[in-house]
Amino acid sequence: MLANLGRLLSLGVLSFFQALAQQPSLRRYLMTERPLNRLCIAIDTIHPARDSARVWWWQPGDRGCLNRSTGPSVFPVVDAQVVTHAGGREISVRFKLQLHAPAGEAAFENISLIWAGDTVRAVPSGTRVAILRHPDLQIPPSP
Repeated sequence: MLANLGRLLSLGVLSFFQALAQQPSLRRYLMTERPLNRLCIAIDTIHPARDSARVWWWQPGDRGCLNRSTGPSVFPVVDAQVVTHAGGREISVRFKLQLHAPAGEAAFENISLIWAGDTVRAVPSGTRVAILRHPDLQIPPSP
């Protein structure tokens, strides 16, 4: 009887976690639907303020940010500043993107974004794009 109870409990726990995995609201990564500052950007919602390794970028493909024209995969941002505000309902992300610039021109572009609600806003331009939730960072390349 205990063995049957154990099997029932394990099936119940397994079903519970399978149901959780299918919930769209529990998708781990927030990403821009369209490029901002010519970039697609994703952040990790599990621990967004722990360290800069929680931010990634890629250049959009022919389907916007749903695929990429750069690779071999998405690129981690180095030395990003990630801060949560308003009880976690707003996340600000800042980083410097290294550019392939000719001598004498700026070698970095400052990127500053506010993630709040269902949009991402670029600072200081105010340009907004929708946020998508994604279960992973497996962004396919453009064909």
